[in-house]
Amino acid sequence: MDKDVLRQVRKLKALPGIGEYKIGFTGSYARGTETEESGIDIVIDINMLSLEQLELIRSKFNREIDIIQLKLLAEEDKELDEFTLEEGLPLNENSAYKSICREVIWID
Repeated sequence: MDKDVLRQVRKLKALPGIGEYKIGFTGSYARGTETEESGIDIVIDINMLSLEQLELIRSKFNREIDIIQLKLLAEEDKELDEFTLEEGLPLNENSAYKSICREVIWID
């Protein structure tokens, strides 16, 4: 993993005004297949970030950044699972939330 990117993401754990949260990688950085052109998929286990906080995070990097707010994704996944069960359909074990949870690499 690119040590500069790892260092930058570790610094995000000390963003002001956010409180306690976990942060990690998913996508190519989690799989160890990233290239110099890869975007960075950052997972944050938090309820909600403001637009200002999202922009502050994006401003720390010189490449495309996707910020995944895990708790929001979990809520959506739960609602979809409930709907699926009500309709008598099998659960989607490969939803975005479930896939990210299997793949995420948390930073200590």
